[in-house]
Formats: sequence, structure tokens, C-alpha cells
Amino acid sequence: MTLQQNLAALAERWGLNEAEAEPETLAWRLVEQGEAAELAQLLEEAALTGSRAERALAREYGAALDDALRFDPLSEWQAEAFCNCGEEAQGEAFDGWDF
Repeated sequence: MTLQQNLAALAERWGLNEAEAEPETLAWRLVEQGEAAELAQLLEEAALTGSRAERALAREYGAALDDALRFDPLSEWQAEAFCNCGEEAQGEAFDGWDF
């Protein structure tokens, strides 16, 4: 199977239609579900053994995967939570939380 076919099959398994199988959407979906390893493996194989077009596609999806892995929604939420509470309440509101 080509990289494009593998990506389409992976997207379909995760409930994405063909239009949603674009790099950013697929990468985000897999990262959210903790399943990014399969995508990374497909991209690595294409980068090593694929045609020029497949290597270019692998780079595109790889960049989207890197972006999705760098974003940590929990840390964003934590930073926002600390900004939204007063300094005095800050310690009390988060006592016992393991950041």
C-alpha cells in the first residue's frame, strides 16, 4: 500500500472522512487519542523507502504531528487557571493538585 492509502485507512479507522484526513486533523485526532505512534511509524517508513512524492507527504504529515505533540492542552489550561485566580487564592485553590 502507498502512504496515501495507509493514511486514508488510518483516518477511516478513527472515524474521519477523506476530507478530514488532512495532516493537521489526522495528527490532532491521533495525538488526542494517544495513538500517534502508528502515524509516526507510517511516516518513518515512507521517509526511508517511499518515492519522492511519498517522502514529501511524510514531511507534511510529520510537521503536523510535531505541532500536535508540542501542544499540551492541560498545561495551557493550568496556566490560564493560575492567571484567573487571585494570588491569595492561588495556593488554596490548587492545594493537593500534582502539577
